Amino acid sequence: MISYCLKYIAIAMTVWIAVYILYLALSKGLSASARHQQASRFAIASLLAVAPFAIAGVEHITAGLWAIIGVSAAWIMTWPLLDLISRRHHATEIDNKMDFATGLYLCGWLASVWLAVEMLWPGNAVAGSAFAAIEMPLIMLLVFQWGYYAIYGNAVDHDGLKLVMNTYPSEIWEYLRSFPLWAVMAGVAGCLCFTGMWFMWNVGSAPAGEGGWMRVVAELALFIILSFIMFKGRHSPWRRSGLPALYFDNRDYMHQNRLYTERANERKRAFASIAVPRKHNPGRTFVLVIGESASREYMSAFTPQPGGIDTTPWLSKMAAGEEAGGAKTVLFDNAYSCHFQTVPTLTHALTAANQKNTLKFHKAPSIVDAAHALGMRVSWFSNQSHIGANDTPVSLMAESADECAWTRLALNRIPYDEALLDFLPRLSPETDNLLVLHLKGSHFNYESRYPAEYTLTPPAAGKDGYEAHYRNSIAYTDKVLSEIYRYCTDNLNIAAMIYCSDHADIPTARRSPVFNGVARLKIPLSVTLSPYYAAENPRLVEELRTMRHNLFINDFLYDIALAVLSPENFSLPHPEPPLYSLLGQLEIK
Repeated sequence: MISYCLKYIAIAMTVWIAVYILYLALSKGLSASARHQQASRFAIASLLAVAPFAIAGVEHITAGLWAIIGVSAAWIMTWPLLDLISRRHHATEIDNKMDFATGLYLCGWLASVWLAVEMLWPGNAVAGSAFAAIEMPLIMLLVFQWGYYAIYGNAVDHDGLKLVMNTYPSEIWEYLRSFPLWAVMAGVAGCLCFTGMWFMWNVGSAPAGEGGWMRVVAELALFIILSFIMFKGRHSPWRRSGLPALYFDNRDYMHQNRLYTERANERKRAFASIAVPRKHNPGRTFVLVIGESASREYMSAFTPQPGGIDTTPWLSKMAAGEEAGGAKTVLFDNAYSCHFQTVPTLTHALTAANQKNTLKFHKAPSIVDAAHALGMRVSWFSNQSHIGANDTPVSLMAESADECAWTRLALNRIPYDEALLDFLPRLSPETDNLLVLHLKGSHFNYESRYPAEYTLTPPAAGKDGYEAHYRNSIAYTDKVLSEIYRYCTDNLNIAAMIYCSDHADIPTARRSPVFNGVARLKIPLSVTLSPYYAAENPRLVEELRTMRHNLFINDFLYDIALAVLSPENFSLPHPEPPLYSLLGQLEIK
């Protein structure tokens, strides 16, 4: 019995080592914590992949089991390999961990039910055919990915899959007609031949292990457990693996897009009573920079750093008036985020929804809606993802702008935040502009967020270097902010620039999907008014200075932005307790 257990443990360890080596080889920019976390995940998944074989006492691999192993191995390899080939030259981080885990779970899931069926009905042709029919959709998904790559030279992306999902049967027919008839016939014949061979491969397979009701029950129990692990919930491994993740993201996006579009007129009516006096000639630019995971506790403009390290030289000089040329910069040193994740934060920070009302996202006017009501042209450029299951609301706001673009969709760009500067010449100095820039900022992992030349201090190896990498990313963001302000001053007659991070981070703590400390909410917020705009609006300057030490939650960022965009129509917010979300449960010091 001991030798029997050791045999399958050794097989599981071999599978684990092979998959982990593949994971490292087909990834890029992995942090130490990511490597360690996935090593544990793959170890558990490898045990579950081998468990059905151990339960049945499999001594030799039959044709049906080889089919399962082949499909699972192809799933592990396909998306990570094609994604790496497509993005290796411009992406700083590639981590498709869920495809490896899903492939292992898939092997255990399919093998457990296959072995149970074979033990109950050995060599049953109907059962074999049914199983082949289950495997065929998985094979078709794999063939689709390789076919897409063969045609377009890139892995499937959001836009490519969205095009496929929105294609009508008539369009498919027209597409097939664009190929020579012989090629279409050969393709159809090849598909039919492969399908027939696959069914024959699965039919009539000899039993692979020993029978017995206890083994059958154990296999079916394992099948049920793996079904829950693989498919239950929005964050299941299946939904988070490559192609399924794209599908669900696009499906959610299309659903929310319909709702958001349907509510557009309602949002416009929210501004119907606003009178916008034209007190100036067109040609002013307002800038809203959305930071990512930046903590004011690591920014020298807000908090002195150990050893006198200056992580924000530009922002510090602007606040002191040393580099402003008469501009007024106000730092809010008691600002907090309303949530510790990006999308829940921004759906409140960039819309009229806040702690004082119950507005739903689709009904809440956004900063884009407000700027349009004020007669501005809105440009939104992002160094974040285009769409995702969690990013959909932000993408919808972005796409309601007059122009929007994502660096992530440009395959020839290295996605450091300075890539956003390339979009700025698209703005016209002849119109009133609202420019929204969404940074990658200090998003984990930190070492991938800045070029090497912006290293303040050489980070130590492993987890000990996280804090140094984080400070370096903060310093790089400060440099990017200075370049944005300088360009808009020289070319776009900047009136004001607001910088606010979505939430903060704790670089010394293990990265967590759950709330793990108020430090994750301590964000930077700054408002800079250009010399002429500050002179035109002295009351706004004074009110900003008055509230700079007050407790401020960024679900009222929308209100601050409106007061800056149009002081004659909007007032600065003065939120009162109870505080929104997590802050209502915490003592803020």
